[in-house]
Amino acid sequence: MQMMRRLQEFWNVATGEDRKLLAHNRFDEIVYDLDEKRIADFKVKSWAEPFLVLRAALYEDEMGEEMKNRFNSGGSSGGTSGSPNGARNVA
Repeated sequence: MQMMRRLQEFWNVATGEDRKLLAHNRFDEIVYDLDEKRIADFKVKSWAEPFLVLRAALYEDEMGEEMKNRFNSGGSSGGTSGSPNGARNVA
């Protein structure tokens, strides 16, 4: 859990190039919706998946029902992927 907090802190102070490196090291694919200006889908690297699942569980504990419903709506393409809150979908 401490590692996840440090990663989030680093992301918050990182510049564009550092953020790009963080994303490339943790994700195989990121789909960004230019119209909606948000991440629409992603495929996490297999080694990073347990950390992402942990972070999703932490968010679930912290968020109210309204936010859970907001993040959990929407579909996914095939494969192991997820929504921006870290919820995992397997198609």
